[in-house]
Order: sequence, then structure tokens, then C-alpha cells
Amino acid sequence: MTRLVFVLSGIVFLWISISFSQEKEILEDFLENFQDGDLNQTDFLEILKDLEDHPIDVNSASVKELLQIPFLNQHIARQIVRYRNRNGNYSGAADLLTLPEITEELLAALSPYIRFQTPRQLPSFDYRFQTAHPLHSIRGFEENRYGNPVYLYQRLRLRPTPDLRIGIIWEKDAGEAKLFDFGSFHLSYYWRKAKSHFHLGDFNLEVGQRLMFSPTYGSPLVVASTLPFTVTPFRWHPKSAVDENAFLRGALWNYSPFATANITIAYSNHNLDANLADDSLSVRSLFNSGYHRTESEESKRNLVNEKAFSGILSNSFSFGHIGLQAARLTYSLPIRIEEEVLRKDFSYISSFYSAQKGLVKLQGEAAFLDAKFPAIQQTFLLRTTQPLITYGALFYYYHPNYWAFHGRAFGKTNSQPSNELGYFLSVAVRAFPKTEIAAYFHNARPVRVIDEFSFLRRTQQIQLTQKIAKSQLLLRFTNRVREGPPLNPTAKLAITELTTRLLRFHINTAISKNLRLGTRVELSWADSTVQAEKNHGVAFYLDARYRPTKNLTVQARWTQFDIPDFDYRIFEFENDLPGSFRNILLNNRGYKWFFLIQYQLIKNWRFALKYREIFYPDEETIGSGLDTVLGNRRQELRFQLQVMY
Repeated sequence: MTRLVFVLSGIVFLWISISFSQEKEILEDFLENFQDGDLNQTDFLEILKDLEDHPIDVNSASVKELLQIPFLNQHIARQIVRYRNRNGNYSGAADLLTLPEITEELLAALSPYIRFQTPRQLPSFDYRFQTAHPLHSIRGFEENRYGNPVYLYQRLRLRPTPDLRIGIIWEKDAGEAKLFDFGSFHLSYYWRKAKSHFHLGDFNLEVGQRLMFSPTYGSPLVVASTLPFTVTPFRWHPKSAVDENAFLRGALWNYSPFATANITIAYSNHNLDANLADDSLSVRSLFNSGYHRTESEESKRNLVNEKAFSGILSNSFSFGHIGLQAARLTYSLPIRIEEEVLRKDFSYISSFYSAQKGLVKLQGEAAFLDAKFPAIQQTFLLRTTQPLITYGALFYYYHPNYWAFHGRAFGKTNSQPSNELGYFLSVAVRAFPKTEIAAYFHNARPVRVIDEFSFLRRTQQIQLTQKIAKSQLLLRFTNRVREGPPLNPTAKLAITELTTRLLRFHINTAISKNLRLGTRVELSWADSTVQAEKNHGVAFYLDARYRPTKNLTVQARWTQFDIPDFDYRIFEFENDLPGSFRNILLNNRGYKWFFLIQYQLIKNWRFALKYREIFYPDEETIGSGLDTVLGNRRQELRFQLQVMY
């Protein structure tokens, strides 16, 4: 099968000389590519949800405002503004297609987040309340080790004037005793005369190729997308999610002396959860789950203080963008990077650029820790005037001694860049008007051999999409080689290579304007290290979405899966309450179903209700430890209310 993948990829590469595909970025297609477990409310999803509720007016937005949309890069945003300045206001979405960089696929991805009319009247008010309650018994609650079982989330956004924005978030996870376990606040003001943004509170930075400061959703491996090659060189935004991970807490000043230049100074003083070493004098690892349910989890809270100071200079030109950033991070306790390496101070300097000329776009960044130990990432994107072939290449190198808590390793959502060398190739071919073949190839290996075993991580994926009448068909094959469990834990070279293969068939059909049906079948098989009764896993679902009226949407899904071991696991993307999503790990044999109702009662009041259940007929309990479900069903009820004025 691996040979088949390389034969097909060779055919694809032969087609590169013919012409080039265009940008395709539909939100659910993007989210389907997360393979790192149960990702819930991330800043990425929150930003898109906010933009959907408060679309950007294309006829009045600046380049900076347009760049709030993650699917846009600086080059396209400047084209939109330049065309408007020369030709007057856009009359509708069709006018955007006159721009060479805007394709029908990209416009479809942008359409929920833009408008062509007068902006919403201010002041504006946006309040969201969300709660969830497990309906099954969990050992931690039965033994009184966990606290309140209800999940609570509240968010308030105020915009009294066009230049002032205020945001408050407070949340508690199920099992946490405190009603306000996590809180976040921000106040942002744009002083027009001074050409300055002032921000106080929590925020995220996205700089260069994200080697030092990255969005918390990372850079997943995405097929048929140019996203890894067209990231915005510099962007900041208020923290918008309850993801208790790598964000900054302090103050930021952004000054634009003229339209193309940015000077940014950011300061953060933030207490982090941590797992301490046995002597309690150093940090073994930073604890990022966000859970504070037990005495053990509570004891890890706010154990280490992080101070971060960063300065960023950037300027855009007609052909691209250049920038320079310097940062210093200090911790109150030494961070154990490796067994014998402890550090309290980290000093970084990096330079980044993007350049586009005709058919070619280049982007890159070189970051240095202590003026040495580099991390380098370079991308290359080729475009043609004919939307037939897209080709992108990405190379990265992380020195073994490089480490950045706020950076994200390529292809990961949680790991920091360190000790890795890799490349990523992506190609998409529009063979026919309604047929597209896409593939990517990702290889990575450690720069320094650990335990005399150089583990090579490899992923290849090839995908065919076909439009047939009102249906969209997807066929995808993935071959992944990753680190497997030890065959003999006492052996010096205990790590093994584990090859997993996945075959997915997915079809979505628009039965009518109001009804959409989806079917997906996925098979997995692996060179497993365990003796399982079956040598493959299978998952199947039927999905229906019905919108009988403009104010009411109903979605229901039934999933059946039979996966004999964790080595054969399959991930399933699942819509959740507005502003969040889930990527569920399927393992064992069972059934899963949910229904999701979204209803707009009156113009400014929106409700969402979701019931979800997973049933494992062969089990008596599910999970382990305090999270053990005392029974063979997981049941959960979730509710959200949103009020906007």
C-alpha cells in the first residue's frame, strides 16, 4: 500500500508542470484534519464565531481589520483595499472575484465573515452563557474527590464605541469546586490620532512562522490547503477562549506611524501551573490541562511565574513583508528542558519575511535562542494563472537546545519546537472542473539521536474529491509511521515504529435547500504491537442537518464503531455548541449519537441545545482512575444562550 501511495504521488508530481490549484479553506474541512484528540474551545474557533456574529464590512475595513479573518493574508487584504480605493465600494461578493487572488473556494470560506453594508450600530453588547452536565456516574464524584459536576462558561463582549472593546470570560470545568476557576479580561482601545492600539489584559501573538509566538491551535497538517504557506507575518488579538494554555497576560502597545509599518511592544506577567521535580526546586513540566478538580491538581496551580517582554518591528511592501522581533522570558523556577538541562532565562531574537512575485511566494523565519541554537522555518508556494495545480514546500529545523513555550512545532497543537528536522510537501491538482486530487508528505526526525535510536516520523496522505450533481465525495488514504510502545521495556532500544493506515470515504449531499445528508466510512489497520482479535478498525456514521426555517437548525448523527485496540484508533470531527467543536477519539466497540438544536427565538436571542451519548455494550465501566464512568454509557447535556444588541 505504501508503494501505491508513492506511485500515485509520482503521477501527481508529473502534473505539476501543467498548471496550478487555488486556495481552498472551508472551516469543517480544516477542522477534520486535527488528529490530536479532544480539542474544544480554541481561540481559532472563537475568533471565527465572533466574526460570524459581527462580520467585517469590506467597504470600510482597513487592512488590519481584514486580517482578523484567519483565511486572509496580507497580500490579499491589501488587494481588497487597493481595488476599493481605485474603483469605489464593492456592490457584493461577486465583485471580489475580479481580484486575481480570490477564488470561488476562498470566497465561500470568507462569506460568513464579511458584509457589504453599513456597520452594526454601536454600542454593541454580546453575552454568551454555556453549561453542560454529565448524566452518567463518575468515580471522582461518587467518592467525593471531585467538586461541582456542572460545567459553566460565561463571556461578555462590549463595544461602546468603534475604538473601544472590552471582554470578560469566566469558566469552571466539571468537577471543579470554584464557580470561577478561570477568568480572563481584556480592554483594547484604538487612539486614532496617535495611530496606536493599547491593550490591557490577556492576548495572543502570532509572529513570523510561529517559532516564538503562535496561536494555540498550532499548525495542523492540512491537505488541499495553502494555509501553512500563507500565514500572516504578524497579528495580535485579545484572548477569546478558555483554553488554559500558552497565552500572554499583561499589556500591549501597537503603533502604526503609517499604513504599512508596525511597532509593537508587549509585556506579560503570568502565573502558570506546573509539575515540580521531587526536590520542588525546578519545574519538571508545565501543567496545561486547566483542570483543578482534586487536591493534586489544585496543588499544581500557579507554581511558576513567567515574565515575558517582546518588541516587534515590521513593515509591508508591495512585494511582501519583513520584520524583526526580540523577546526575553524569565521564570521564577528553573524549567527542566531535558534531564540535565535547567533554565530560568530565555532570550530570543528572530527575523521573518514574506515575498511574492508573480507565480511565487516565499515566507520564512530564523529564530535564535541566546544568539545561537536556531530554529528555522522556510516555505515556498507556487501559483499559476490557471487554477489547476498548487504546489507548496515547507522546511524546518529546530536545534536540540531550542525551546519556546509559546511557539508551536509544525504539525502539532501542543508541542514546542525542539530537536527536529523535517519537511512538508503539498500538492493539489484540479484534474477536471469538478475533480481534485491532493496529497501531502511530511517527514521529520530528531536532530540529536536519543537512546541511540533515531526515530523517523512520516505521514503521507492522498485525497480525491469529486462533485457529482448536489453531492461532494471525498476519498482519502493516510499512511502514518509514528513512535510505538516498547516491545521490551528493559531493552536499550525499546522504542518501536508503528505504522497506521487509514482509508476514509465521505459523501455529503444537499437533498434540498434546507436538508443536507452526510455519510462517512473509515477503516484503520496497523502493524500493531498487540494481539487483537481483529486486525482492523472500522467506523461509520450517518449525519443529517435540517433547517426548516431561517431561525431553526437541527443536526443529528448516528455513529457505529468497532476498533479492537488503541493502535487502530480513529478520530471523528463533531459539531458542538456554536463557537466550539470536538474531535472525538473512537476506540473499542460502541455506538455514539447526538442531536444539536440551534434556535433564534427573537432577533437578538439565540439558543443551542445538545444531547450526546456513547454506549459500549461490551464494557462494564469506561475509562480509568477518578474519571472512570460507572457503567457503559457516557451521557451529556449541553446548553448555550447568546444575547446580542
